[in-house]
Amino acid sequence: MLSLNSLSEARPRAVFSSKQLRLMVFAVATIAWCDSLWAQRGKVEILFQEESTARPLSVMLRLENERGAAQRILGAPFQNGWSLIEESFRYRGRAGNYTYRTRRSPEYAKASGGFTLDKTGAAEDLIEIPRFANMADEGYYSGDLSCYVSRDEVQPWLSAAGLSTVVSTSKASSLDEESSGASAEPTWDPREGVAYVDRRNSGGIATYGWKPPAQVPDQLPSTRLLVMAKGTADAPVHCSAVEPWRRDFPIWLASEKLDSFMLLGEGLSDDSAKSVKLFYDTAPPQIKRGASAPGRIVEYLYWQTLEAGFRLPPNAGSGFGKGTTCLGYNRVYVSSASPTNASWWKDFERGQCFVSNGPLLRARVNGYLPGATFQVGAETLKVEVTANVTVSDPVDYLEVVFNGEPLYHAALDEFAAAGGRIPIQEIDQSGWLLVRVVTRVDTTYRMATTAPFYFERGGQGRISRKSVRMFLDWLEAAEKEVAELPKDEVALHRPYLDAARRAWTQRLKSANAE
Repeated sequence: MLSLNSLSEARPRAVFSSKQLRLMVFAVATIAWCDSLWAQRGKVEILFQEESTARPLSVMLRLENERGAAQRILGAPFQNGWSLIEESFRYRGRAGNYTYRTRRSPEYAKASGGFTLDKTGAAEDLIEIPRFANMADEGYYSGDLSCYVSRDEVQPWLSAAGLSTVVSTSKASSLDEESSGASAEPTWDPREGVAYVDRRNSGGIATYGWKPPAQVPDQLPSTRLLVMAKGTADAPVHCSAVEPWRRDFPIWLASEKLDSFMLLGEGLSDDSAKSVKLFYDTAPPQIKRGASAPGRIVEYLYWQTLEAGFRLPPNAGSGFGKGTTCLGYNRVYVSSASPTNASWWKDFERGQCFVSNGPLLRARVNGYLPGATFQVGAETLKVEVTANVTVSDPVDYLEVVFNGEPLYHAALDEFAAAGGRIPIQEIDQSGWLLVRVVTRVDTTYRMATTAPFYFERGGQGRISRKSVRMFLDWLEAAEKEVAELPKDEVALHRPYLDAARRAWTQRLKSANAE
């Protein structure tokens, strides 16, 4: 016997626009576990298509037996429990109960279901998956900037994940491995074709577009890698802090070689969050509790980075191929006039983006995209924040944050009651502003946040003394740890430590806010 129970988890609660409120409700299709699906062969076939267009869909699918073990599907590419399904899959296996779940981009509903299989059962089912946003039509293109699958292997997965850009840090991925039949016009931007992640104890940076010319010795300072990468003149290089809780983070910042900050990293998965061990722990106690703590701690570090006057866009990556997370779970959406990879990276570095592992968040300030800078004159600047949000999880709140404090905070029903409009705000000082949506998922930290908008009074951005002092204290702790190393290693670190102390001391003198 074989019976099916499929469920399209089409649960986008609402789509909010600053000018109107539109509720989106999708029917949930359920096929019960029933005897009417009996047949003479022990197999199941399930097809996937888009609900509104009947267009066949490729999906990422995780099939598990009743013990929770991921199952391979014959003929389908497989990575760490996930199979790439092109339109449909057939499965023949041991008798028992099976469950599956599918993922595409956040623009589509999730689907899940199950079936019971024995030697004489057979059935087929059609799963129609609703689509509730088309980000490309709105000029947004998404990227996953942390993938452990080689770029040749990951390329077939891009359509199912709805990704325009992916960076592979696999050792098998390098530009000099192009086949002789490669086209003259490269498909991959150099920042995607070559990437390196420094995972040593003092590491935690990624360089997109550059790899070390040889194996990196354990004693080499991580900041030296930043200097080497940024010294490359023949190709664009993007450097990111992917583990900003590491010892050398204030040294990386002081070098001013960083281009982004990985806010949603591979430690955040669909159903869990890997703990973060801060080298220098100043995080408030209230954010260290619960499953969301790892994500909130990294977010706290990002806000401290902004408070110290650094303008880095947020970054995101899933770590696909290493853990159990599907490709594109953590992603960065970039608003770009052109879908070309070169334009995508350029606009990403401008900060025209938001990062997400669930909600879709399109926000503007006075009509401008994130990354914009506004001048505050003698009078207060009136600020109109508009937000268009699509969510498929219960939402805790929507928030406008200014200099680390809530400027506007509303539960979903409050925002809905206001017609999806955020009251006009007034800004009278330098600072940074971002919009974020936090869900009520209790097993991980699922959210979306824009890159910052910046405000300058008297032509100067905000530099907080409190944040600068925090990083100076962090630097002092790093200096003490380095001092315990062998003398020859201390000598390697000394130039970067001294330069960092000079830079932070000067930044403290330039601070213009508490």
